[in-house]
Amino acid sequence: MKINLETKHGLSNRINSFLLVMALFFIALPGAYAQEETPAETPPSKAEAIDILSKAAAKQSGEEIVVDLKNFKAFFNLEVFDADRGKGNFKVERLFDNGVPTGRMWTKKKHDGKKSPYSTLVHDGEEAWRIGEDGEVVIFTDKPDAYKTDLKNLEDDLRLTRQMFGFFFVRTLLEELDELSLVGESEVGGRDVYRLEGKTSAWLGDENPTLVYLVIHVDKKNFTVNEVELIDLSIAERRRLFVFSRYARNNQGVLVPGNVKIFRDSAERPYMAIALMTETKETSTGKKHIPKIWFNTTVEKELFTIPPQKK
Repeated sequence: MKINLETKHGLSNRINSFLLVMALFFIALPGAYAQEETPAETPPSKAEAIDILSKAAAKQSGEEIVVDLKNFKAFFNLEVFDADRGKGNFKVERLFDNGVPTGRMWTKKKHDGKKSPYSTLVHDGEEAWRIGEDGEVVIFTDKPDAYKTDLKNLEDDLRLTRQMFGFFFVRTLLEELDELSLVGESEVGGRDVYRLEGKTSAWLGDENPTLVYLVIHVDKKNFTVNEVELIDLSIAERRRLFVFSRYARNNQGVLVPGNVKIFRDSAERPYMAIALMTETKETSTGKKHIPKIWFNTTVEKELFTIPPQKK
C-alpha cells in the first residue's frame, strides 16, 4: 500500500506538535506544584502597621478636645538649651498658629538669670519683628540686610516649630507616611513596644521635600506612642533630625512629647533640646507632671499686630 507523502508529512507534523505541547505541559507542571508547596515569604504587614498606628492615634486624642491638624493653635511653655548658638538655657512662652500657609508664631523669651531682660519675637508669616522689654520695636523685615542674623534665627525657629508639630500627632503620620510597615518588637525603657517604620517625602510644605525615614515605637500594652525618631535620607550619610520622647498628657487629655531633641548635620549629640515645662498635680495615684501646652487657644489680634514705634 502506498502512502501519500503529503499525508505522511502532515501526520508527522501533527504528532510532533502534540508531543511538543505535552512536553511543555509536563515541564511547566512541576513548577506550578512547587509554587503551591513553597509559597513566597509574605512581607511585613502594612495593614497591621496601620491598625497599630490607628489605635495609637485614638489613644493620643484627648477626651475634651479635638485638634484640627490643618488649622490648630497651640500655646505652650518651653525650656530650651541651645548649645549651637552658645546662649545657654532660656525659657519660652510661645503661641503657634498653623492657620496660615507658613504658620505664624509669637514668642516671649527670657534667658536664665533674674536680671536678664525678656524680649518678644513675632513672625506672622510675612513680617517679623521684636519688642524689647522697654517697648522698643524693631521690624526685621523692613531692613533684612541689617537684621540678617535676627531674621534668619526667627525664620529657623518658625520652620522648626512647624516641622515639630507636623510630627506631634499620630494622625499626621498615618496621612503622610509611605511604605509603612511593622518590622518587629523590642524593649525600650523597660516597655515592650512595636517597632514601625515608614517614609515620607511630604516635608510639611517645604519647597524642596526631603525624604524622611521614621522609626515609631508604640507601647504593646496600651498602644500609646513611646518614641518617634526622624532620619534624613536625602543625603548619602543618614542623619537624625528629631527625636520625640517622654510622652505625657496635658490638662486637655492630649498625649504629647515632653522632650524633643533636634539634630543637624551628622552630629551624634543634639544641637538643641526642647522640654515642655510642666506643672505638678496631685492625683489619687500620686504626683503627676502635666505638660504646659494648650490647643485651640484663642488668638488675640493684637499679638500679631505691629505696635506703634516710639519716636
